[in-house]
Amino acid sequence: MRPTYENTSTLKHESTFAVDLGRVWRCLLVKVPVKYCIDTVAMRNGSPVAWVELKNRDASSNAFGEYMLALSKWKEGRELAAATKLPFMLAVRWSDCDTCVRLDGEAKIRLGFGGRVDRGDWQDKEPMVYIPMSQFTRVPTRERTVDHVSM
Repeated sequence: MRPTYENTSTLKHESTFAVDLGRVWRCLLVKVPVKYCIDTVAMRNGSPVAWVELKNRDASSNAFGEYMLALSKWKEGRELAAATKLPFMLAVRWSDCDTCVRLDGEAKIRLGFGGRVDRGDWQDKEPMVYIPMSQFTRVPTRERTVDHVSM
């Protein structure tokens, strides 16, 4: 069985990011059970409005030309979006800003194989999708006045 790398610290960062995004998007991001494979569902007025995968990265948003996401995560998010007719969003908190991209439509991706090597877990290397950073939109979560940003 594969170890779980989610811990109190990562969950705290995820929760803070979810609250910040919810303030901007005027919704509540609710953590869903692991069987959904996506971190949260965005709720507005008691109804789901989007599936949102949250990522926290220590690097700056311009450190890479592409964002790497597990193919399985991309596939599961798109299947949820198709089944529910809700958007599938990827939101990334970088060291310098927060960004998001909608992945349920015709997002330009590149297939590849990659992953991390620092944990010694052979399952960290897997098929990936690479999303050009040019497709991401900056989310004004860290600014004092927040304008509405639609999903």
